[in-house]
Formats: sequence, C-alpha cells, structure tokens
Amino acid sequence: MKFLILATVMSCASLISYGQVGINTQLPQALLDIEVSDPSAPDATDGILIPRVSAFPAVDPDASQDGMLVYLTTTTGNSTPGFYYWNGAITQWCKLMTENAMMMCSIAGIGLGASGTIFNFDNIRFSSIQGANFVGNELMLPPGVYEIESDLRLNPNVAIEWNMRLNGTIYPGSIPGSSVSAVALLNTSTNPQRAIVTITSTSGGIDFEVTNGLGASLISDCSYLKITKLQ
Repeated sequence: MKFLILATVMSCASLISYGQVGINTQLPQALLDIEVSDPSAPDATDGILIPRVSAFPAVDPDASQDGMLVYLTTTTGNSTPGFYYWNGAITQWCKLMTENAMMMCSIAGIGLGASGTIFNFDNIRFSSIQGANFVGNELMLPPGVYEIESDLRLNPNVAIEWNMRLNGTIYPGSIPGSSVSAVALLNTSTNPQRAIVTITSTSGGIDFEVTNGLGASLISDCSYLKITKLQ
C-alpha cells in the first residue's frame, strides 16, 4: 500500500513538473497537443467545442480571465454569432475576425428621377459576403455589422443628394451623399454617402433614395457601392 501511494504521488509530481498533456499522442509538442486518428479523413467529431453561450455574462470577467474564449450562438445587441474573447485592457468582448467580407457594385449610366426616386447599385462586380442577394430592388444582407459607402458621378449642370434606406426607411445613422457637376470639369465636388449599419434580423434590405434634386444622368460605370462586413 505504501508503495502504491508513493508511486501515485511520484506520477502526479511528474505530470505537474512536465506540464504537457497529449490526447491521442504520447509525445505532446505543446502544453496541450490533440491529434486526430487520420488527418486526411477526419471524423465529424474531430474538433474542439468552445463553450457556447446565447448571451454574454451579466458580470464581466476579471483580469485573471483576460483572453477567455466563448462562441456566441445568437445576435445580442450589436454582437452577431461567432467567436469572442474577453479583452481585459478595454473591458469588452471582442469578436475574432479572420478577414472582412466585401462587396463591390456599380450602376449603369442611367437617369435618376427627382426627390423620392428609389434606386440601387445592382451590377455586382465582386462579393465575398455569403448570403447577400437581390430581392427585387433591395439588396438583402445577412445579420452583421456593415460599413457602406456609395458615390454617384453625374453629367454636367446638375446637383443631387441621396441617402441609404434600410427595410424601406432612410437609415438615421447614414451620412447623405451629394454630387455637383460642372460643364468643364465633371464632378468638381462630390461627397460619398456613408453609414455603419447593424442588421440583427434574419436579413435586412438596403436601397437608396434621391432626397434632393430634380433628377440627374449618371456617367456609365463611374458610380459605385462598396460594402464591408465588419462583424
């Protein structure tokens, strides 16, 4: 019995001093080393499940939990589903992002009507935003936080203002765009429309409305819409 107790103590001491744990391997190459049986043909269960939460803790973590990782399963406020870590330096949950998804659209050289005219940039040149698609005149975007910028290039002697709409209503957080042309120098003054938009429902549709002006003719392929998915 004394030998068994001594062997157990020595074994635990060895584990503590060595400090490396291997799963499916006897030669761990890090503090925690997990290997699958067949990397070229993994099973559906070959992975790590990070704790899943539908809301962030009501009480913020403390300094000892800096870097703690969770997976948010539902949209909570401005936070969309994804991996989040606790950033103790700024005391907030920060989303892990590998890269920003983007979309670029243009609009043909058409004529736009006076105030109240609804239009969109329907010629998609590039898109890596999964789930983005047109339904009628609206560009539908999946839940997330987006940075949106649009610009109109006009033919001479006209001035126009426009703004972005979300689900049929001008978005209050959007900065309207304005464009003024001249006879000699096209677009001597232009201010793009800009907005940061949070979509929390299943999807949200965006389009644009002429808010001031008597109408304008666009220069072909010189007007654009740029969307960047931030979260």
